[in-house]
Amino acid sequence: MYFPLISHSRQAKRRVSVIADSDSDSISGLSTPTASIDAASLSLQTPRTPQPLSSDPPQIPEVVALNFTGYTNAVFYPDWACNLTPPQQAIPFENVTHIYYTFIGLNEDGSVFLTEPDTNGNTGSSLLTTKSCVRQLKEGRNKRNSNAKLLMSVGGGIGSTNFSSVVSHSESRERLVLNLKNIIDEYSFDGLDVDWESPSTDTQGYYFLRLMRELRESFKTGEYLLTATYTGASWALETVDISSTVSVVDQFNLMTYDFYGPWNATSGYHSRLFSTVADSDSASNTMTICLNNPDVDSRKLVMGIPLYAQGFPNVTGPDQEWSKSEMPESGIQVNYNDLGLHPFDNAIRYNESQVGASYHNWTENIWYSFDNYDSVLRKTKHVKSHSLGGMFYWQAAGDMAAATGGSLISLSASSLGISG
Repeated sequence: MYFPLISHSRQAKRRVSVIADSDSDSISGLSTPTASIDAASLSLQTPRTPQPLSSDPPQIPEVVALNFTGYTNAVFYPDWACNLTPPQQAIPFENVTHIYYTFIGLNEDGSVFLTEPDTNGNTGSSLLTTKSCVRQLKEGRNKRNSNAKLLMSVGGGIGSTNFSSVVSHSESRERLVLNLKNIIDEYSFDGLDVDWESPSTDTQGYYFLRLMRELRESFKTGEYLLTATYTGASWALETVDISSTVSVVDQFNLMTYDFYGPWNATSGYHSRLFSTVADSDSASNTMTICLNNPDVDSRKLVMGIPLYAQGFPNVTGPDQEWSKSEMPESGIQVNYNDLGLHPFDNAIRYNESQVGASYHNWTENIWYSFDNYDSVLRKTKHVKSHSLGGMFYWQAAGDMAAATGGSLISLSASSLGISG
């Protein structure tokens, strides 16, 4: 059986008309929305020279970057999972460097909130609340890997509605920055992640950067971590000044998944590393777009891995038109650990050229695309050979248990040399 699962990102969004500029104030280092943004004035450190990437699979052996052990292996943990798969059970703390608790909600006036975890209709004192879930998250980190960083993320796929209106007015934007700082301090987390999905106009991209710059002034470098999680599709990357954004944040998490879903007419590998068509969306193409911008530090770019599959009804492989009558509006998304497969199941097919896994459920007649052992191992090699920052996963409750030998989070930790 399948179930609709709220994923981290939606690539169905497309560019819309530019919103009106309702804010006449200015900030040092930022231009008006119709002018170019001065990347140099926002730079916080001297970046490394980026290494050019190809949109096609490399034809020569990859060379692993030497003398570098500071890779990221991060995981997102959503509040709705607290009473389904509690933190101590879902997160392999020993094998992660960063844990993102999601999501901080955003109101129209710039105030913020945390939602209480789902109870699924159950009652009782054993159910976790926001405070007890966060407490268990911190206890797991402190006992099992005190070096791991805890961050909260604001926004998300269905929580980004109010971003545009809030950040385009100086008063509500200032209130948002203050409230985000207060909530991070209240829960004693190490930093903040901004997951606006996604600026769809140049003006929204301008205010996205403006927000990140003002957050950086509040979340001082060296005292707090500040990251941005951003849609990896080319249409979204066109709306933001990548060089300036990367210079402001500690890490730029790129959602290199959901390249295919119910918003497409055909099936495909939704988190493929390579595409068979030049300049078409893929994880490699996402990184190429970023590194083609001047002064982007490749070590800040973090590749996203989904711990769920996208399903397509009545097809048996990629590049086929799926049945619209059989596809729910929200799509068919199934956690990696709910596919009913063991890690090295013979039913799994691996596409080496695109770097993606698939499985055809003949009973339901649904073709699923996802990441597995082979694709994650190949992606870690890509991260190392191109001097990228590491990997992150959405979301922890979707992974297989380490005891099965199929935990993708633990696999990349081992491959990147950061296992606890």
